[in-house]
Amino acid sequence: SQLSGNLVIPNSVEAIGKRAFYKAYTNSANQNITLTLSENLQDIGEEAFAECTKFSGDLTIPNNVTTIGNQAFYNCSGFDGKLTLSEKLETIGDEAFRECNKVSGELKIPDSLKTIGTRAFYGLYYSETHKGTLVISKNSQLKEIKESAFQDCHNLYGNLVLPNTLTTIGSNAFNNCFKLSGAPETGDLVIPASMTAIANSTFYNCGNIKGNLKFSEGLTAIGPYAFTNCSGLKGDLHLPDSVETIGSSAFDGCYGFTGTLKLPTSLKTIESYTFSGCSNLSGSLEIPDTVTTIGSDAFYNCKNLTGTLTFSSKLTSVGRYAFALCSQLSGTVIIPDTLTTIGDYAFQACSALKKVYLPQNVPTIPEHAFNTVANTKVYYRGYKKDWLTQSDHVAGLNDSKDAINTAGSGYYWSPICYYVDVTFNANGGTFDGSATTKTVNGKDNQLYRTENMTAEMVNAIGEPKQAGYHFVGWSLKQDGGVDDVLK
Repeated sequence: SQLSGNLVIPNSVEAIGKRAFYKAYTNSANQNITLTLSENLQDIGEEAFAECTKFSGDLTIPNNVTTIGNQAFYNCSGFDGKLTLSEKLETIGDEAFRECNKVSGELKIPDSLKTIGTRAFYGLYYSETHKGTLVISKNSQLKEIKESAFQDCHNLYGNLVLPNTLTTIGSNAFNNCFKLSGAPETGDLVIPASMTAIANSTFYNCGNIKGNLKFSEGLTAIGPYAFTNCSGLKGDLHLPDSVETIGSSAFDGCYGFTGTLKLPTSLKTIESYTFSGCSNLSGSLEIPDTVTTIGSDAFYNCKNLTGTLTFSSKLTSVGRYAFALCSQLSGTVIIPDTLTTIGDYAFQACSALKKVYLPQNVPTIPEHAFNTVANTKVYYRGYKKDWLTQSDHVAGLNDSKDAINTAGSGYYWSPICYYVDVTFNANGGTFDGSATTKTVNGKDNQLYRTENMTAEMVNAIGEPKQAGYHFVGWSLKQDGGVDDVLK
């Protein structure tokens, strides 16, 4: 039935049961109805006041209350004053205050609180008219913040302090809380050492946190979109070596980072868009040797990363646009033997790259993989006859299949350069008094980027020594004799 007039719960009441006043104040003609709860109240049951839309003013939870049940005040949309929580509160249930979207003022999380339920404060403090300030003290005993607990609290201000007792933050917990700041004084976002994982979209679009992002060793997983568009985060992005997985778009759009990027040594996959748009990260990019896959757009427009791009010896695929617009990556790219696929535009506009080395078994390379890298030379590990057996794997070659188009528009033909490793056998003699063989690596020595041995190569290797023998020359045959010596 529908009730009218102010509701006062007498001090003799210690508990309010499930659905005790469910929808009791929904259609009342009275306005400005207030709710006063018992000072001795300890427990508020599930849906106790749910859908009581006619309540207004402050919502004060008395200081003896330890538990607020699921949806206890769900859609009490008339409260337009301050929400004050009990100093002894331990548990806030799922959706306990959801749709109480007119409350404003300070939201102080009591130190005694252990659990904040799923969507407990979802959508509160959504406008400048109904804004609030989050207060969490360093003495907080909070252990769990569940999924979407503060999601879409667009005008919730204050410092986001995550206590050391915290073990779990659910997905979307602070999604779109774009007015929250970092820790007092520093502005940092410090992930407690007690946490082993950061869930999906936890801090999505929290762009007002303007400090360093600090992790502890022991963190093993960072979920997709965890820090997407956290553009105020600055300094280095150093991920602890304990991290094994980083989800797609985890740091997408975090262009405030201006320091170096350190990837975990245990990382196996770099997902799509993981660091896309981190355009001000600087320093050398080092891919750990454990990485097997780099997803599409993984480092898109990371234009200030520098140095030589070194791939894992276990890498199997590089996705579309993975390094597109990484214009400061320079030096040499060595494609490992394990790589089978390079995505379209993977290295688009990597204009500072000087050399790309392809393995003997060439991976699938689409036409625009090296788009607008016109000054880059492409080297193949083998002879031309070997290359011609592999060239069908490569799009964008000329008619004779000995040059690749690396222009953004029109044509710029980069000739395929061939190189081999050459091992010289002293046939019983020694080089420099010890080694009986000497190998020259073709990719490091300009002399060996050709199909044929030359006198210049012979002179460059030097003469081996053997007592009682005179060095005549090198044979092109593995077991050749004097008659086979190169002239």
